[in-house]
This record gives sequence, C-alpha cells and structure tokens, in this order.
Amino acid sequence: MTIAIGNVVTVSNDETSYFGKTGLVVEISDDGDEDGPIGVRFHKDDMLYFARHDSECVVRFKESELRIEEGWPLEYLAKQLFGDHYHSLLWFPYKFSSENDCEHVDCGNKNTVRILTNSWGSVCEHDVCDTHAEMHGMCVDVFPNKKDYRPNVEIPRKEVSS
Repeated sequence: MTIAIGNVVTVSNDETSYFGKTGLVVEISDDGDEDGPIGVRFHKDDMLYFARHDSECVVRFKESELRIEEGWPLEYLAKQLFGDHYHSLLWFPYKFSSENDCEHVDCGNKNTVRILTNSWGSVCEHDVCDTHAEMHGMCVDVFPNKKDYRPNVEIPRKEVSS
C-alpha cells in the first residue's frame, strides 16, 4: 500500500529515536531530502520528548520506515480529549459497523459514529447515531447504554491498546 497525505503512520525503523511513535503524514516531497520524502507530524508531547519545541515540526522518513495504521491509536485519542484525566481505556473488540444499532438507551436509530466518553476516569468507546454523537469527548457520570446491548455485526479488530 502506498503512503498518502492524511495517512496515520507508525515509525517501524527501530534504528531511529521515533521508533513506535505514531503521526500524521502531512507532506510528500521529491526534493531529494536524505531522510526521505515523507513528512510526518507527531503529537506535541512527542516533539517535546525529542527536544523539538515547534509543535508544527515535520520529521522526514522513507516509506520503508513507516507502517500505515487504520486510524489513531485509542491511547492517542484519549490523551487528546482528556489529557491525563483517565486511568483506563475500554474498547470494543469489533470494528465499527453502521449495521449496528445506536447503543444509547432511548434510541432506535442505527449508529453512524464511534465516540469516546470519560466516566470517572474510564474512557469508553460507544457506537452511536448522529443525535448522540454530541457526547463525544464528554465527561459523564455514566453513559446511558441499552441494557444487555449486543451489536448485530461483530467484525473482529486487532487490539487497540498496548
């Protein structure tokens, strides 16, 4: 698969200090840069770790040094939304499917999006419709799920937490 602008990638070259870090491809240039043609922007916390204080800094790589991801790791999304104000991540072992029902207790719609909420330090995924998507990123006492909710379609996904 060819890397494109907008891909989420993880550095797979274990000989670089960026090994294992995930970022966003923001540029591809054939300007002959010895580090490679693919420009990746990392989370600002990663840039500070590498003593790079410019949060807009782009680091260049060769395509062979990167692995394309399906999306942002759950830990990254939780940190973006809630900072350090959580202690656990609870994720679905199946991929999102629009064939499933919204899991909100008072809803009969099909879901359209997977969101994250924080309930007393537990960040949880929820598959909801557009009406309940506004709960994304909220800190709640409890998310009002349907009792004994089970999805209609369960396509396994790889583990999203390390």
